[in-house]
Amino acid sequence: MNVEQKIEEAALATAVRAVKVASEAILPFWPNALNSKFNQDLELKIYEKEGVGNYATAADLASGERIVGIFQSHPLLRRFNVVREEAQDIDQGSEYSLVIDEIDGTIQFNNGSENFRVSIGILKGDVPIIGVLASPTQQLIMTARRGFGAHIETFN
Repeated sequence: MNVEQKIEEAALATAVRAVKVASEAILPFWPNALNSKFNQDLELKIYEKEGVGNYATAADLASGERIVGIFQSHPLLRRFNVVREEAQDIDQGSEYSLVIDEIDGTIQFNNGSENFRVSIGILKGDVPIIGVLASPTQQLIMTARRGFGAHIETFN
């Protein structure tokens, strides 16, 4: 196995782990009557962004921090560039970029709807090579890797 394959396999496995950890981090903020993990004592602080109706929450920030931390703790992946929807980009001059939507569907999340995801993409240059989506409410993870197809699995 060459270095590129090792990096891609590590990136996929790490992205799966990261969306699980991020999902666990955001569920205490999710205000749904059926959510046993909801913590009413947590403040779902809103951070306004540019544009009408464009905002992030404390849950978005918690999700992104977990994801970035997990990638930066991996020896093969720590130098990836990072592009986050809700925070400052990190340019490390890598050919690989980690693209994160901390909570895809923040408005739905904030309103207690089940229709939100945690999303991670990995680019090599400008080419998408890996995509990972977690549906925390359904405990599902969808993965895709260029040349290897797409898969759905449950949280374990």
